[in-house]
Amino acid sequence: MNTMMLMSQHILMLIIVACISLSEIKRVFADGDYVILHVHSIREPGTRGRAIFDLFKLENGKIVEHWDAVQDIPEKSANENGMF
Repeated sequence: MNTMMLMSQHILMLIIVACISLSEIKRVFADGDYVILHVHSIREPGTRGRAIFDLFKLENGKIVEHWDAVQDIPEKSANENGMF
């Protein structure tokens, strides 16, 4: 199985997990053995939630490294762009 096919399977798995929780994947990037997700996660309905950046490194079709950055979505954005 080639790397892109394996990454597609992992991306699909991550999308399914996001759908089960109250998360919305805003962007997905894949390049070689790396996959990046930009996610809006809401743990409690009615709250603004958090912005999450996940970076996965894959080897032989398995996640071997994971980095993330998580930030609460502020009430007022520092600029007009917002978090997403």
